[in-house]
Amino acid sequence: MTPRARNPYTATFVAAGGIGDYTYALQSGALPAGLAIAEDGSLTGTPTQYGTFEFTVIATDEEGFTGTRAYTLTVVSPELALSAKFLNGTSGTDYPSTTVSTSGGSGPYTYSITGGKLPTGLTLSNGGVISGRPTGSGRSSFSVTSVDAGGATVTAEYSITIRSAAPAPAPTISLAPGVLPDGDQGVAYRQVFTATGGTAAYTFTLSGGLLPAGLTLASDGTLSGTPTEHGTFNFVVAARDSNGFAGNKDYVLFVGTTFIQMRTSEVNRSFMSHRADVLTSQGPNRLQVHNRFGGMSGGGSQMSGGGNVPFSVGMTGGDDDGPTKFSFATSLRQMMQASNSQKFTPKDANRMALGGADAGNSTATSGQNFDFWVEGNITHFRGDETRAKGDVTLLYVGADYLVTPGLLIGALIQFDRMDETSKAFGSEVSGHGWMAGPYMSARLTPNLFFDARAAWGKSDNQTSPFGTYTDNFDTTRWLAKADLTGNWEFGAWRFTPSAGLSYYEDEQDSYVDSNGITIASETVSLGRFTFGPEFGYRFQTADGSTIEPFVGLQGIWDFDRDAAVVNGIETGGDEVRAKGSLGLSVISPWGYTIRGVASYDGIGSDDYEAISGQLWVNMPLN
Repeated sequence: MTPRARNPYTATFVAAGGIGDYTYALQSGALPAGLAIAEDGSLTGTPTQYGTFEFTVIATDEEGFTGTRAYTLTVVSPELALSAKFLNGTSGTDYPSTTVSTSGGSGPYTYSITGGKLPTGLTLSNGGVISGRPTGSGRSSFSVTSVDAGGATVTAEYSITIRSAAPAPAPTISLAPGVLPDGDQGVAYRQVFTATGGTAAYTFTLSGGLLPAGLTLASDGTLSGTPTEHGTFNFVVAARDSNGFAGNKDYVLFVGTTFIQMRTSEVNRSFMSHRADVLTSQGPNRLQVHNRFGGMSGGGSQMSGGGNVPFSVGMTGGDDDGPTKFSFATSLRQMMQASNSQKFTPKDANRMALGGADAGNSTATSGQNFDFWVEGNITHFRGDETRAKGDVTLLYVGADYLVTPGLLIGALIQFDRMDETSKAFGSEVSGHGWMAGPYMSARLTPNLFFDARAAWGKSDNQTSPFGTYTDNFDTTRWLAKADLTGNWEFGAWRFTPSAGLSYYEDEQDSYVDSNGITIASETVSLGRFTFGPEFGYRFQTADGSTIEPFVGLQGIWDFDRDAAVVNGIETGGDEVRAKGSLGLSVISPWGYTIRGVASYDGIGSDDYEAISGQLWVNMPLN
């Protein structure tokens, strides 16, 4: 009888031809697991393996004689059985999990579909569990095969019927937010749309209207970008859930112009503030005028030249945060004096100023009551937190008349051009303009001079606040200045105090920029008071040269200053600070004049510092 795995089995070996009783044993080969040979020759047990097994049995009688025989035993696989009870399902509804089970073999068991197919949406796990959500309807037939741990298999046929689901009502899908926050042209914008009422996940699309240029709507509902236009924009956003149901909502997005207006105004104002500082700080050389009164003794750092020269030149060099300046000056009177000059003598050094006569020599102005003059300079500046730099060119053309030995009146016109770039903000601004008006100078006492000037004018400017487009704007401006300068000598010592008051105002006209945005008008003003003494000590060398070292301290008080703020960074210096200077003047007996000054500007200031040096060299050309 052929044994079956997992079933009890019994067989008996019998020997003949020997003497007495026999004993039996397995001589070689292997029995199926679960079977064993007893000494009496019985083969018993329950085989747990199946297959074909070859082995040899030995029999021994009472005299010790033996006999052997080879055997072949085939154990067939166990009889497996599958059992399952499948329920009908409904399309679109989770199917109640059903487990297929196996009996008659040795676990663990594995399961697979070996014929037909399950309803769409259902799966059979390796452990025999059928689950999922059917998406179709109808009857599906399929075969399930189970394999036990020993490799025995069993296959059974099954079927499942899926009923059609009743149509579900479409869900109401709602979108949020209800209202969009406003945007601003040139400023990054981000808003996330969400949806409720359907089955996640949702997909978002623009189903009507237009977004502002620069904004895009992603499928996950993120509206983002930087708008490059302004106005009111109407559009519709649709949200579709995982079952294909959709909802939509109308939106209105307002994109303003605050950022463009603010940055443009900040950049323009910074430019106008820097220009106000330059135009207020600089002006025609007053010492050229004072020498029309017959010269002033001393001179020090106030002295702009010496000897009879047709023109004067100079250069000022600063550190990385200070200005660099080149300047020149000449006048009809200066050229006439140069052409009629006589040999310069050591006594002329006592004047240390422009002009060819003593203070008391009335011939100094004889025939020269009228004067026409030209003066100009170019200044390069850079510094402050905005990393701004630029150039300023100034040209003064004037004419004056010496009414009395102590009073001079005249008129001048000023031409200026300035450009400024900021690496921090990528902006570029440039402008050119003019100012015209009267001026006067009076010698109040032999040692005290008063100067005043008023001017009015306009400027034409180009601005590129972001470096991407350029617009034009005009300004109207005026300037008023008054200075009081004294000069006293006490032996070889010189004391030269001065005080000055100036006020400047520049009004920008409103304009419409390249974006169609109105840039409002604004006014920049600067009121400045300067004051301070200068001390010098004069001595002569053996060759007749006059040398005067001097030291000066000037206080600077901006009592009316409109601070320019660009992106939260305030440009310009403090309201109150001081400037110190050291210098040396040398006049040779042959008419050569050399003057050098080193200055430090920023005493008492926390965020402003400028170190500069100035050198003037005047020489006669005949």
